[in-house]
Amino acid sequence: MKDLHIQSNQFVLPQQFETLKKLCQCLGNQDFFVIGAAARDMLSIALDIDLSTRTTRDLDISIAVESWDSFMKIQELLISSGFEKDNVRKQRFYYKDFELDVVPFGKLSEDGAKIYWPPEASPEMTVRGFESVLKECVNVKVDDAAIEFKIPTTAGLFVTKLDAWIDRGLEKDNDMDDMMYLVDNYYVPNCTEPAYTEVYDAVEDADPFVSGAYMLAMDASLLLTDEEKAYYRDVIEKELTKQETSLLIQKSMKSSKKDYDTVYRAWELFVKRLVQN
Repeated sequence: MKDLHIQSNQFVLPQQFETLKKLCQCLGNQDFFVIGAAARDMLSIALDIDLSTRTTRDLDISIAVESWDSFMKIQELLISSGFEKDNVRKQRFYYKDFELDVVPFGKLSEDGAKIYWPPEASPEMTVRGFESVLKECVNVKVDDAAIEFKIPTTAGLFVTKLDAWIDRGLEKDNDMDDMMYLVDNYYVPNCTEPAYTEVYDAVEDADPFVSGAYMLAMDASLLLTDEEKAYYRDVIEKELTKQETSLLIQKSMKSSKKDYDTVYRAWELFVKRLVQN
């Protein structure tokens, strides 16, 4: 799926559309993509599945920039265009009281994995995989191309959520809720696609949840670099060795409402397929 056509009245919140419209007018050709729950809801529309019960009242975007100086110029442009800057949170803006988080990535990242906000190098945020995700985005056209922007593919969004959970998994469950929602809803819309036929050999009982995890791993493996895949493999395999005490497993069970064996097998097959050559 390369293009998605939706209508402005399909947005869960009208303020999301208004903020995105203003962003598109302001940023022009600057590369950015919508992440978080707003992207999740748009993918739900594309897959024709029920929207997640976890709603959002903000908008998250990530933007590719060359340097912090470049980002500060974008910040100044946003402010001059009517966005208000939060006094404390460095990534946060408001448009008519609607929250907007803008996370930069790209060459300003020292290691390609994290950004450190100047001048104190705080907060520290994970952006691992963002450049890989940007290469294979879905182009969203609203109201017959009145505005256009990008969102990650389902696998790309899953990767950004996995990164966020690794970064802040102990703080809240939102990222895991979204990951499990994507896993639980990926098999049925895609199960007849020829590209996924190998899943029937890999998942013997064709469990939709486990199959969804395997199919997401297939897609994620095409997005990520070998270094990124090795990183996720190491994190997940370390969690799997903990078995019932693993926070990854415990949080997955809570969010998906699946039993231990199902969740463990889903993650086991996910990581196995992710690094498969």
